Amino acid sequence: MKHLKRPINTKACSVCKKIKPFASFYKDKNNTTTGRRSNCIDCCNKQERIQRKSLEGCLRRLSIWSRERVRKDKRYKNVKVLFTTEELINKYKNDFNYMKLYKEWKASGYQNALSPTLDRIDNTGHYSLDNIQILTLRDNSSKRNHEAVGDMTRYIGVLPSRPAGKFTAHVKFKGKKIHVGTFPTAKEAALAVNSKCEELKIPIKNKFVNEDKTEKESTKTKRAVG
Repeated sequence: MKHLKRPINTKACSVCKKIKPFASFYKDKNNTTTGRRSNCIDCCNKQERIQRKSLEGCLRRLSIWSRERVRKDKRYKNVKVLFTTEELINKYKNDFNYMKLYKEWKASGYQNALSPTLDRIDNTGHYSLDNIQILTLRDNSSKRNHEAVGDMTRYIGVLPSRPAGKFTAHVKFKGKKIHVGTFPTAKEAALAVNSKCEELKIPIKNKFVNEDKTEKESTKTKRAVG
């Protein structure tokens, strides 16, 4: 049986094992033999997509995205990113709410609406570890839309109830909008949203409102003691 000669300027991909022309491989200066990577472009791109959808890869992508946004978007020219990629990963890789959000995104088949996004809690501040939260693209878009019309209270799932001067709370669950109730303050409504999320066993929407509650209670205690 005659051995078929491989065409000149071709090589086999180490992943898919297919013989492809050099043009189907990224250049690699460290490869002194062919000057090309061992994996073809298709396999490299596939592996990159898988990595970007991993638990830590998603956080790495969010860190890169925040820096690109600050660098390219003129609206963010006075905004700074005050954390490194590794600091962001260390903060959220074992975070309960991020883990639940990520698992729901993965279970949905990576639906774009459920993809994790980075959001500033205070939109006048910088991207810092104490001023960011991870929301789904759907919740983040909803927040931006409400801010655009002046109806946002900075809490997810909370809207002013006009003309009563109160605040309504709601939670989106399995494609349905669940009304939680009406409350005298936005903070109470946000706490009710979080309680409903815990009841439904989904990630809480307003992570830092619990800290606000603790500060409020501690202030009351100090006054009572004083």
